[in-house]
Amino acid sequence: MYHKSHTGGILTIVSGVLGILECAVLVIVIACVRLVETSPEFGVNYADPDVFQFIYLIYGLPALLCLLLGVLGIIGGIYAAKRRLWGLALAGAIGSVITFLPLGIAAVIMIAQAQKEFSSPPSDNVEILPDTVTEQL
Repeated sequence: MYHKSHTGGILTIVSGVLGILECAVLVIVIACVRLVETSPEFGVNYADPDVFQFIYLIYGLPALLCLLLGVLGIIGGIYAAKRRLWGLALAGAIGSVITFLPLGIAAVIMIAQAQKEFSSPPSDNVEILPDTVTEQL
């Protein structure tokens, strides 16, 4: 009965890992641009030094976004596989839609359908007393 939550969790984890790999690729691109900017062998002379700052911004923000959503996807996938904290598992699956669309959509569908499989935390309003205490009262 818990196949949907487990499968959704695995899809979310895989998508989160792919998001972190996307971040690594973008960081490599930024490093290559930095190498071209600072190395005199390439002979790049731009009149406006802000061009490289713009390139860093264009590649840096998506790298940061992919890293954060990848970590969220991995954490959400772990909680989905354990069938705990449905909201966090769903948030991780939604974040995985942005990092890798096909797996993310499948993960959202699986985790949304598996809401009943998740255990709910105990309510703060209810006191849990041992049987011996209630018998003595």
